[in-house]
Amino acid sequence: MNHFFLFPAGMSMHNAGVMLRRVTSALNNRLQVICCAQQRLFSYQPYEEDDTESVIGETKQRRLRVGVIGMPNVGKSTLINSLTGVHLLPVSKKIDTTRANTIAVYTSGQVQIEFEDSPGIHNRLKTKRHKGTFSPANLPHDCMKSADICMVVVDLSSKKTSRGQLQPEVLLHLTTNRNVPSVLVLNKIDQLTVPETSFHIIDKLTSGCLNGRPNPRAPAKLEAITLPTLETKIIEAEGSWNKIDSLDEVDFAKKEQAILNQLRFINGWPHFRDVFVVSAKDKTNVDVLRDYLMDKATPGEWLHDDETITTADSNEILIDAMRSSMLDNLRDEVPYDTQVVISDLHEAEDEIVVVYQLLYKRRRHETFLRNSKNLLSFSAQRKLQSIFDKPVTVDIIIV
Repeated sequence: MNHFFLFPAGMSMHNAGVMLRRVTSALNNRLQVICCAQQRLFSYQPYEEDDTESVIGETKQRRLRVGVIGMPNVGKSTLINSLTGVHLLPVSKKIDTTRANTIAVYTSGQVQIEFEDSPGIHNRLKTKRHKGTFSPANLPHDCMKSADICMVVVDLSSKKTSRGQLQPEVLLHLTTNRNVPSVLVLNKIDQLTVPETSFHIIDKLTSGCLNGRPNPRAPAKLEAITLPTLETKIIEAEGSWNKIDSLDEVDFAKKEQAILNQLRFINGWPHFRDVFVVSAKDKTNVDVLRDYLMDKATPGEWLHDDETITTADSNEILIDAMRSSMLDNLRDEVPYDTQVVISDLHEAEDEIVVVYQLLYKRRRHETFLRNSKNLLSFSAQRKLQSIFDKPVTVDIIIV
């Protein structure tokens, strides 16, 4: 490439030569910068971090703890499995697949996220009436209380959600844990025949607000909710919640029911930080949600190494796999009344062999279990192979 330069009239040859050398040097430097930029854009090279960061003493690792709550069967476990990329947590079409809080760990680059899955939120009186025992309603509360940010998962295809109403049980958890930042995740967008209706639903579920402020994108301004006398009762309930061991459980359940009855007149929650519409099954917009959470991670040392995917032990994973298989393939109360026990476990480098004992409570359940033995074995085998990434042999003993 030829370059032409014009010099002012009367400039000496010496001064012109000095200026020419300076201009040429500047052009060469500029060309080097452009060449380096082109190499970074069009050719892959492993990125080498500058050592100056370690001199400053800044922590490169970042972490985030995400609590996941919601009503039963809204797809919490399926969503976490999609976010982590590992089919780790048990999922089923029936409720109560998740019985305890479980930690799933996702690590990418310098970011580590702990997802705490919790059982579906229950109304204590209803579970007492239908199951004969009180459900551990404090588990979602504990999950939310220990989180840096909470994902409230809602089934977008349910009738109540389509009317723009949050469940009162969800509102109670949000109110008693208002200090925990929360995001609304509308799941199962794949089941909507007209996905565009989700915009109107979002407007109602958030009361036209985000983070307590009117949403400028909302089509119409909605009245903000106020909880004058009700909020006092909720604060009282929170105190009772923390002291549940010292209270009569039936009395507490009745107090909870009285508050839930009043919360039924409130549709939305105006303090969600953000809203996401996803399909955990089809993984629609799951990557957008994952990127959002990774951006929320703050500097801090990891609690787990980069190969850890869960804090649950092997026995818990094995039992959950069989329980979800029974929930998928057995009718009525059979999967709920059947106890799962690990009879034998052998793990080699290239294979896992597990023997289950299924203990039935009623004699008539034995026939269902024996007829479904091969199906349960195959289903549990597939689930475990996807988790452990190695061949698994499953045998079942009916007792």
